[in-house]
Amino acid sequence: MSERLLIGRSRETERLKELLLAPGPHLITVRGEAGVGKTALLEEIAKERALFRYEAADMNSRLLKRGFTSDFNQFFGRTEAEFPSWEDALKSAFAAALETGSAIAFDRFEALCGAVPEFPAVLREVFQSVRSASPFPLILSGGGVAWMRETVSGFKSPLYGLPNTTIELSALSVRDMPAFFPGWTQSDQFTVWALFGGIPGVLALFDREDSFEANLSRLLTRGSVFDFAVRLATEIPFREPRIYHSIMSAVAYDCDTPGRIATWIGETEAKCGKYLSGLVRSGLVTKIFPCGVPKDGRKGLYRLSSPALKIWYRCLFMGSGNGASGLKTHLNAILNEPLALASAEALTRLGRRSRLRFIPEESGLLEGAKSASGTLFALSDASKSDWLIGLASSDPTPVTEKTLRGFALHALKGRDDRRTDLAASSLAGYTDEARNFAETAGIRLLELPDLLR
Repeated sequence: MSERLLIGRSRETERLKELLLAPGPHLITVRGEAGVGKTALLEEIAKERALFRYEAADMNSRLLKRGFTSDFNQFFGRTEAEFPSWEDALKSAFAAALETGSAIAFDRFEALCGAVPEFPAVLREVFQSVRSASPFPLILSGGGVAWMRETVSGFKSPLYGLPNTTIELSALSVRDMPAFFPGWTQSDQFTVWALFGGIPGVLALFDREDSFEANLSRLLTRGSVFDFAVRLATEIPFREPRIYHSIMSAVAYDCDTPGRIATWIGETEAKCGKYLSGLVRSGLVTKIFPCGVPKDGRKGLYRLSSPALKIWYRCLFMGSGNGASGLKTHLNAILNEPLALASAEALTRLGRRSRLRFIPEESGLLEGAKSASGTLFALSDASKSDWLIGLASSDPTPVTEKTLRGFALHALKGRDDRRTDLAASSLAGYTDEARNFAETAGIRLLELPDLLR
């Protein structure tokens, strides 16, 4: 299992190894959302470097300190009684690390700070007192990228100003799926990434020795491991959880603005905006900006932070409980946007290798991305004068010439002042007539192999 969680992490693994060998005291931050592989990375490092890793559980300060004492004694071979304070615990841990040449890692740092709000201040004080003589690195690993950034590096944080290097783990690319599921078809490799995101902790729930369809039947049922995991992730620690869940259900059904959400759930737009802000802060909802739209906060679109949440809300939370069969109804609608983003990423790689007419500086969905034939995406250069507009189609039938002609007319309308190229991406391929038209019209065509390699 652990080796699967490290697929696509060679760069991050080597970087952390380099930092652990660097001379002098320093702070290393490992951050990323839940399930992205932070703990697996630390466990891999511990195979080559003595690493005292304390993983915080969701308990109060007294029980956490008791657990820390137990782990400390086991790792360093000590018989300490429960430490009277976190200051004493840290002083003892740092002294033991100096003596043994070990590194120290606090895993699930957000849970530790949630139970012990004073912990960052205590940590700084103790670390500062020993850092002049300390050759060991200190690792803080936690979920919630925004929270970790603010808590460790923020101007108001007690840890602000300490020498700090950050390693951020993002979701895996669709190009990592062949390694994750080597025996599956390219279609299934793409679909599992599109439906569940590149979160290793979720993908590892799939038995790659079984078929994709069999896995869906097993996982997308109430009471499954997947259902349980997502329920835990969506335990909303706010007042009026019914409103929050209603809003997330609306976002799962592609309501992407406060106005559309308000109409869908029958609440006021002002109320929805207030609750949306809380969901964004919690990391359950993200705000994206279409390509070329100023990121000034006004024209952003709301998305669930994980595609897995979209499946859960559509097929289990509001569905019949048999998510595998219910998923067929929503499949095309769900696949379109991931296909558009994967296609934009593939074309960006081509542009950086000088395979496009310009070097892309920005990519993403196009404003007003939904069309009758699929989802529109775009790439642009730094000046916003050169554009590539693409059509992503997850339809189970090949794209026709008629579809490409309609897309070309729509994409080029009103863009006389910009140099605009065209592309299309299809999961089912293209008719011969469509390929002939694309060659004549200069439309670049992408298919599954282009996205996965």
